[in-house]
Amino acid sequence: MSEPNAKELETIQEDVDVEDAIREQVAKLETLPDYELVRQWGSLADVIADIAQQQGLVEMVLTRKMIADEATVLAHATHDVELERPPIWDRTALKPLLEMDQITKEELDKAYAPAGEKTIPVEESWNLSYVKPLMKYGGEVKAIIEGAQSPGAPRLKIKKKKVRGIKT
Repeated sequence: MSEPNAKELETIQEDVDVEDAIREQVAKLETLPDYELVRQWGSLADVIADIAQQQGLVEMVLTRKMIADEATVLAHATHDVELERPPIWDRTALKPLLEMDQITKEELDKAYAPAGEKTIPVEESWNLSYVKPLMKYGGEVKAIIEGAQSPGAPRLKIKKKKVRGIKT
């Protein structure tokens, strides 16, 4: 194993500094009476709830703007912002796939589980991870699968980018 370089040593030192700061905070908190600890906890819980509500409002506005602009991605220096709209499936609309000659029995067995009984009645179900690849058959098969989907609720994903050498 090689010796750590200057950058790695700096990162290690930062980790040690953070651990030391946490130990100091814990030591200070341990000197407080229980009622003060509970009061502080309650105050922090309220602040966190307020921040979460504000974050939700920001996400809502970002989502609305992206929908209005028909955008799926926003360019940003420190965060990856993506708007997804996963489909909502009408599984009953997939039934005609059971009659399609193009689909092999093996593929259908993976994609579809008929109703049955165990100790309780079991309804039929579709494994959508196997249904979607069936669109490769095109034509009526693809039309049935696409017809079984409708746009789902938009879902905004924001992730902090990992930028080397820059703390965000």
